[in-house]
Amino acid sequence: FFPFGMGAFLRHLGQLDRRYMSHEEMQRLRRRLARSFMKVFAAATPPRTNIHLCLMFIDPETQCNADAFLRALAEPTDSAAVKLKKRVIIYPEGDCLNLAHELAFKSDKVMLVNGANRALLGNHWFAGRAKFAIDENLHRRSWRMSAMAYLLNGYDGREPAGRTLDDLVQNAQWLGAQIHNIDNIGNV
Repeated sequence: FFPFGMGAFLRHLGQLDRRYMSHEEMQRLRRRLARSFMKVFAAATPPRTNIHLCLMFIDPETQCNADAFLRALAEPTDSAAVKLKKRVIIYPEGDCLNLAHELAFKSDKVMLVNGANRALLGNHWFAGRAKFAIDENLHRRSWRMSAMAYLLNGYDGREPAGRTLDDLVQNAQWLGAQIHNIDNIGNV
């Protein structure tokens, strides 16, 4: 489960399930995902951990996603959300990479959480799409991440197609990396 980038992962859900052709149904789903996300964060993070949440409002889709997260935090009957709300700082139109960089000057305990394409590192950062997607923008702004993504993705100058589920693992092993599988509850 992860709702980061809900737009890209939910955008065409209506093609698989007609219920989600309805804006109202899609928004209810976003809100359920955001509530689940907040519950997991409340349960899985130590009480002293602050959460810095960058929310975009640039277009209708990002506004719908932000609405879901803000409502999840504001839920007065959810004890997890009430406890978590005290530890969340919201940055409207925040730049997560810049924010993580600034926070790292004050603490060595900073982590940037990014939901990513598990089969294509950086997703389509090289293609000029996904202008506001975290994963793509991280790769566009870091030559090291871009170079590593080229190698790990086996990029050959063409749009990726026909990839198998283990391409990334095979490429990483070819480069000398060790692979560690993580189960659904975080065990390695």
